[in-house]
Parts: sequence; structure tokens; C-alpha cells
Amino acid sequence: MGDTTPQRRTEIEASGDRAVAAKEIHGVVTTGDHSPVDNRTIRLEPGTLRASAEVELTAGLTNLPDGPAAVFVGRESALMRLGRELSGDRAWVVIGQVIHGLGGIGKTELARQYATANRDRYRLRWWITAESAEQIQTGLTALAERLHPPTVLAMTGEQAADWARGWLQAHGGWLLVLDNVEEPAHVRDLLGQLHTGHILITTRRLVRWPTGVQRIRLEVLDKRAAAELVAKVGEWDRPEERPAVEAIAAELGYLPLALEQAGAYIRESQISPGEYLSLLTAHPAHMYAASPEGGDAERTIARLWRVHLEATGKRNPYAVQLLRVLACYAPDDIPRDILDDDSDRPLVLDALRLLHSYSLITLTEDTVSVHRLIQAVVVAEDETRTVLEGGSAPDLALAWLAGAWVASAELSPSERRMRRRVLSPHVESLIHHHPISAELQGNIQIFHEAAAYERDEGNYHRAYTFASHALTIYRAVLGEEHPNTLTSRNNLASALRDLRQLAEAAAEYRAVLEVQRRVLGEEHPSTLIIRNDLAGVLEQLMKAQASE
Repeated sequence: MGDTTPQRRTEIEASGDRAVAAKEIHGVVTTGDHSPVDNRTIRLEPGTLRASAEVELTAGLTNLPDGPAAVFVGRESALMRLGRELSGDRAWVVIGQVIHGLGGIGKTELARQYATANRDRYRLRWWITAESAEQIQTGLTALAERLHPPTVLAMTGEQAADWARGWLQAHGGWLLVLDNVEEPAHVRDLLGQLHTGHILITTRRLVRWPTGVQRIRLEVLDKRAAAELVAKVGEWDRPEERPAVEAIAAELGYLPLALEQAGAYIRESQISPGEYLSLLTAHPAHMYAASPEGGDAERTIARLWRVHLEATGKRNPYAVQLLRVLACYAPDDIPRDILDDDSDRPLVLDALRLLHSYSLITLTEDTVSVHRLIQAVVVAEDETRTVLEGGSAPDLALAWLAGAWVASAELSPSERRMRRRVLSPHVESLIHHHPISAELQGNIQIFHEAAAYERDEGNYHRAYTFASHALTIYRAVLGEEHPNTLTSRNNLASALRDLRQLAEAAAEYRAVLEVQRRVLGEEHPSTLIIRNDLAGVLEQLMKAQASE
């Protein structure tokens, strides 16, 4: 037999044309015109649904996510400034305060610290994750439900969000945090409509905000605070490990989220900072993706910037391609004028503007800079992808840099020297990304010329690095006995002599001399030059041995 238990008849009534049931109500909802929807209803007594202006808070209300971080260092001045901006005699006039910076810089934590520290100042502290317009509406709908539960029974989500806006307009003493706003347009109406409380916005977007909105740009931590964060989160304060802690902070570019990840990994794994540094060097991609146990797997450096790159790529795919090229250079002071010619300028400028607005790069009038961790994550995840007509990012980076290097030859000697001083760190960085192949490659002469430049400048370690890379390329492409290979090997021997590694230099000179005798003959000028170089270094070696 079927269930013959009498069914409870319930009803919702609300003024107007519509009433919408939600949550655990399964049955009839009688709408404003009393048309039935099912056979059970819940009845709201007359006057139950109240206007937003009539609803008062009798106690403090908050929905702050989690608590503030136990370790909070290096942001004291920013927190004090935030307090100053949201205070004074402005008597609860809405003050839009925007905290912006690259992902992982600590924007959300600063907002959380402020909201927690000022719990007694606000009767309402409401937090909305605001990456989309839909999330903002959902957050306001949840606010309406917490302030006045009947709203969720009698209204649509949009109506409840409007009710919450009305409550904020009618009352003071509140703090509304809009975390990780993606588009200023999503919050512009709120900024224009609300006039009796404080709005605190965090965003990675460096864009124009309405007049009167104050901005705080967060930078990376200073060296002392960064090392302190790793040590405190890692619960490791042995003095002998301080150099390793400082090296970790430097390797992670003083970025708070990355430093917290490192500290948590050290604590949870019960390893020393020195061991962590070795892991970071050997397995960077894995360490960037390692989330704390019990933590949010989405809040890791690798995941965070993957999301940023996806969002940027949807807007402008070339911007992400350009970022892959920039990841091949040194992180700071990349000359903007090497990135394009006149025909590509609008394309490149649009990409730079977008990357800058997402705080993925820093722009000045003359240079581009990219945080080293952004570069590392991009390289780790995208090194196999291609850029423009099948060319790889390292190939394009090399072509742009080589073009700038060749063009500098047309400058005056002093200007050429200054220009190459700017370019040389990017040549060195490119060595780590430029693949060695057996195919003849264009633009490889730059490594040979950069070695000569650095040797003239007295930078012998960098000269050795360039000479060694040039030799590796020429060996792979041209073979051991090609004149370019021999010249490059001779340059390497000279760099070793400059570094006072005399025995190694002598060995290289002997190897070059042996080939040149066989290929060019005993009397060839190049053979005689090498013999003279070898004699000189042997003399130096004998004097050094005699003085020991």
C-alpha cells in the first residue's frame, strides 16, 4: 500500500507578485496572486519580511574566512597606513581602499589582519570573494540571509542582493571586504551607491579606479622580514641555518606566499632549511606546487599563477607568449626597445599593458621587469610550448637580444659599452634556456662577442660562462676542428688564465695548439699565436709554483 500519512500543508506568503521557496521546502509555494505550486506551503506571518532600513543589528556580525595568519611580518607599515586611510572624521562615508599587487604578495592576508584587528570598530564585517559579478551577488545574497533570514525564502538571489545593498545604504558602522576583484566594473555600482561604511578591495589588477579610491601597492618583503617569515613558519631558529634561510628567501624572491609554503614544508617534513634549499634547487617545479598539509591546494605559487596566466591568455594569447619570452631574460631591467620593431609595436604594447595590469610584470618608460618566481613557473610549465610561427620562446628571445647587440656596434664606444652592460645579464640568463642542438643556429655569435666584452670589462667569471657556452655550441654545430671552435676554445683558455686557473688554461692551449699544428701547420700565424699564449701561461704557472 502507498503511504497514507497525512501531509502537512504549509504556505509562504509575501507581498508583491512573486515568492520563491528555497532550502528544505519541498511542496507548494503560494505566490502573491495565490496560485498554487504544490501541495505543501510555509506561511510567513504578516510583517515577517521587513524592509532593509528596519532591520537592526543587535550584536556584531561577521563571516571572515579563517583567522589571521599567526606569523605576520614585514607589513606593519602597510597595516598602519590602511588604518589611517579608514579613519578620521569622515564619519562612515564610504572609503574605497584598494590593495593591489602580484599574486602571492599578501593582499588577502593584509585585509584579513585589518578586519580582525578592528573587530570592535565595526558592527558588521562581511567578506566576499569577488572574482566575478556572480560571486559578488552571491556574497550579498548571503549577507541578506544572515541579516534577515526571511529574505532567502521570499526573494530571488538578485532581489536579496538588492535588499543587502539597501541595508548597507541605510546603516553605518560596517566593513565590506571584496577580495580578489577581477574587474573594476564589477564593483563600480557598489562604490557609487554606498555612502555609510568602508569598502576594502584587494586585486592584482593595476587599473584605473573611481576618483577618491585610495590605493596601496604591496611590494615583496625586505630581506630581514622574508627570512624571519621562513624561520618562524618553519619553526627553525638555529643560528647555523640562518644563511640557508636567507638563501631560501632570496631564491623565492621574497614573496610571502612562496615563503610561507617553504616554511610549512620545512616544518611538516622536519628537514633543515639547508635540505629544503637543495630540494628547491633540484626540483623547483615540484616545490612551487607543494601545498601545506591541510591547506588549500589552490593557494600555491604554481597553481595561483597558472590561473593568472589562463585569465590573461583568454584576453590576449600573445601576452602569455610574450611573457614566455621575457622569462628567458634576467628578471630586472629588460630593455623595452629589444621587444619589437615598428611593425610589431602595437601588438607588443597591448600585451605589455595587459601583463602590467595583472601585476605579472613591472613597467617603466624604458624597462620591463618580471618577478623571478613568475619566470620560474612559466619556464617550468611552458618550456615546450612554441611562440609565433613555430619558433620557441628561447629562439625568439635570442633573436631579439642578438639584434640589439649587433645594433649597438653602431654606437659610439662609450654608448656601446653602456648598452652592452645593460644587455649582458640577459645574455647570461638566456644561456640557461637556450637549447644546444646539432643544427646550425643563427645569432649564436652573441655568446662569443659577449665573452670578449666581459673580459675587456674585467668580469672574468661571466666571460668564462659565455666562452664555455659558445664553445659548447660550436662543438655541437661545427665540430672540434672548425676555426670558430678553435677560436672559441682559445677564448675559454684566456678566460681561465684571467681567473688564475693556470693549469686548466695550459691544458686548453695545448689542445688547441695540437689541432692547429695538424690542420694549419707549424708556421701558420694562428699556430704561432697559440704557442706564444701557451708559453706565457706556462711561465705564470712556474712562478706561481715557485712562490708556494
